[in-house]
Amino acid sequence: MKAMIRNKRGISHVEVIMSFIIFFSIVAVVFIFLRPIREPSLNDVVLDIVEEGFMEDSLSAVVTIPFKIDDTIFANLSYTCFRVVHPLDIDDVDPDKLHLNNVFLKNSSREIIPFDLEPSSLEVAIEDPFYSLSYSFQEIFAPEALNRNDCALVPQDMVIFSTPRVDTVYSYNKLTEINDEYTRDYLGLKDSWFLPRGNDFSIKILDASGNTLFDMARGVPPRRDVFARDIDTQMLRGTETERITINIRVWQK
Repeated sequence: MKAMIRNKRGISHVEVIMSFIIFFSIVAVVFIFLRPIREPSLNDVVLDIVEEGFMEDSLSAVVTIPFKIDDTIFANLSYTCFRVVHPLDIDDVDPDKLHLNNVFLKNSSREIIPFDLEPSSLEVAIEDPFYSLSYSFQEIFAPEALNRNDCALVPQDMVIFSTPRVDTVYSYNKLTEINDEYTRDYLGLKDSWFLPRGNDFSIKILDASGNTLFDMARGVPPRRDVFARDIDTQMLRGTETERITINIRVWQK
């Protein structure tokens, strides 16, 4: 009986030892064969700094409000334009409110059309039932005026404004300003983006066909240790958006 007890204790000790061996083997496999979570490298941080500063200075928000006119309004062909009450807060004097130049209008074919905009009403030529009213506090569009009189007033229950859609895109105008600042005051631009003085950067922007739109390159980067990042995104030029690729490169002096 004592011999059997000793055997059971021996087996118990062996099982404990084997459990430890298996546990440490699994831990070893994890550290040897699985890639550990990496801390961000200094190069990634510098790329992030440049991208963050660049985005903050070059993005614009464009709000689009689609609306539809009741089809029955078009039965009266004696009118060539209509007037609707719009939801925008227009004031050409107050800098904190929208101005006429911050707004543009498109028809259902996405073509720019002329219009007259008052603080509370919008006058549009009769073309089709569907339109989209867009605006941006950061952009100037200089829309064409309609210059027509006696537009038919559309009752508010005959026009439906949809939920606004917000698109954040790179602005061609702001990119032009950054390009000029890069050439004129490169060190000042670095300081405004909190980029360490020991690092340099360049930015190239290409259109969808691969043509260069902007090439912000100060000096020649070294042959080695240049770190790059490509961003495929959209740019607003005038009232149209287009695909672009932004290439950011950073290196140490």
